[in-house]
Amino acid sequence: MKNISVKKRNKVLVFLLAFMPGAAEMYMGFIKMGASLMALFIACFSCMTIGMDFLGAVALLIWFIGFFHALNLSDTEDSKFLQITDDWIWNEFFDGAGVKISPEKRRKSIAIILIIVGLAVLWNTLVSIIEIFIPDYLWEAYYSTVKNVLYNVPQLFISCLIILIGFKLIKGKKQELMIEEKE
Repeated sequence: MKNISVKKRNKVLVFLLAFMPGAAEMYMGFIKMGASLMALFIACFSCMTIGMDFLGAVALLIWFIGFFHALNLSDTEDSKFLQITDDWIWNEFFDGAGVKISPEKRRKSIAIILIIVGLAVLWNTLVSIIEIFIPDYLWEAYYSTVKNVLYNVPQLFISCLIILIGFKLIKGKKQELMIEEKE
């Protein structure tokens, strides 16, 4: 699907908009590309503000990708620029194959993500409530140990989940390569 309203824009404005991931892409007419990049950045940044500090590195990575993606997109030759289709940003990283997710799987994936984030927020809220009921003399004695254990449980759980997903993706790619070799 070609973009109707895609066109090169003022490079200075593209540079300024590139500081917000996705804004420059949307300015140039790539709405899906820009919205998906912006959504990823805002999701990681939002999760970071609710206690998942490790996502700060992911948010920073997305910021850099968005910044340089916008500048490279703006500097593309006119003939190639007009051939670029507006697609979700993650499809650019899968060798043009695209990520085809059925609406049911997409809904289920979003539900799982929301449940995990909700559980992490709930956990941090419950820990804050528990802190109120612990006497000061006990809290001061065990503060560093208890706080580190209680506050890091959601991060530990999500980190393990990310590692498992990574292994699953590697295993799937390995099986795909083995099938290609057999053919």
